[in-house]
Amino acid sequence: MATERSPVLRRWLVPPISREHGATITLLVCFLLGAWIAGGWNGGTWLALLAVLAGFEAQAPAGRLVRQRRINGPSALWLAIYSGVALLSAGWLWQQTEALGRIYAVVLGALAINLLSVLLKKKKSIPNELVIFLALTLALPFAYTATTGLIPQELLGLWLLAALVFSSSIFTVRLRLEGEGAMAAAAGYHIVALALAFLLVRLNLLEPALAWTLLLPVAKLVLILANLDRYRLLKLTRIGLWETALAIVFGLWVGALVTG
Repeated sequence: MATERSPVLRRWLVPPISREHGATITLLVCFLLGAWIAGGWNGGTWLALLAVLAGFEAQAPAGRLVRQRRINGPSALWLAIYSGVALLSAGWLWQQTEALGRIYAVVLGALAINLLSVLLKKKKSIPNELVIFLALTLALPFAYTATTGLIPQELLGLWLLAALVFSSSIFTVRLRLEGEGAMAAAAGYHIVALALAFLLVRLNLLEPALAWTLLLPVAKLVLILANLDRYRLLKLTRIGLWETALAIVFGLWVGALVTG
């Protein structure tokens, strides 16, 4: 009887952890980059990290409840725990820095779109995945503002740059799964990303030197298209390692430019 009950008890007692490794890497790299640019690590930074991690982990049980369209005890429990921790942490930070309200509004909007996409079984659609990356990369300005209490306009440019770079993985993964059928979307996205980066520079929201970091996803795309048949034979875990390396290089490059 104990053996039969153990899986049930495990669902109640063991906190569910997201299996979205790419999203986790994006979140952590952006948060650490924001803290690095802020020039320090204090109590607000720790509290922001707690809020980010709890809020991120809440999406798994929330998505499960939306898909099942019924109350699932363990999922409801962990959703309540994760959400409670995230809301308490974020609420305390908001009392200290009201400017965080703008970031919270974007996050809540992205969360609503994502849950609606799950309900409509469109979670893996390109528009929804773009929204997800916009939300994940908000960890950068969130960490900075929670640490410093400031939200300068340059953060907008850095956030959008990070979103453009990390969203590239949406299309390179599709190239692995769909092959030539995904080439037009991949090429189109990177052309638009370069145009948007140029616009950010023209609007003085992004330093020209920072815009050069978009060469990372562009070079990756060119390399993939030149070796598409071989690329499609790679395991997704190996591709994930490459994407992780790219994320770390991006973080180090931007951090060095901003703080150097």
